Amino acid sequence: MRDFKYYLLLILYVVFFVNNINAADGDGSLSDSNVQYIGRWDKSDNNEFHSY
Repeated sequence: MRDFKYYLLLILYVVFFVNNINAADGDGSLSDSNVQYIGRWDKSDNNEFHSY
């Protein structure tokens, strides 16, 4: 029974954590579509966003 629990936890770990490592393909830059800016942001400069 102990081995069964070990293998079950191992499978759950692989399914939930290892698969999410490469979930996003973005680079974190200002033009990255995976990043959402919420709130008031001055986006007039493409190199740097300013928050208020």
